[in-house]
Amino acid sequence: MTTEPPGTPEPTPVPEPAPAAVPPAPAPAATSISMSGENMVMIGAALVLASYVIFALIANEYHQFIVQLVAAAFAVLLPSIDRDSVGKVAPFPVAMKVLGYVIAVGGLFEVLYDIRFGILDEFMSIAGALVAYAGYVLAFIGARSIKS
Repeated sequence: MTTEPPGTPEPTPVPEPAPAAVPPAPAPAATSISMSGENMVMIGAALVLASYVIFALIANEYHQFIVQLVAAAFAVLLPSIDRDSVGKVAPFPVAMKVLGYVIAVGGLFEVLYDIRFGILDEFMSIAGALVAYAGYVLAFIGARSIKS
């Protein structure tokens, strides 16, 4: 019988501490777009100006009244002006609301003019009108949603 010499005992493994509980990553937010009324007025105004530049200046097909073009230019430029300067005339939300309503009312007269005189006779005229009409509607919806 052979006996083996007593060896060094094997070390007992020390249990590792449990890792700290990592909180789960937050679920991604729903992809809903929440736009303020001021942004909607500004985007509507940008559509009106884009319609003018593309379809009136470049394509020479669909022209608009100057009233909504001036109001649209102010609505696009107003957010870049210092709020204190704007506040001397009117609070920013009130100014954007007024500009949105001016664009919408001017757009309503534009639609009536287009229907009365049959301006929409070619594809480019129709396309320009639809872009401008979308801007008028968006400016109106934005102006209505501004709380002042």
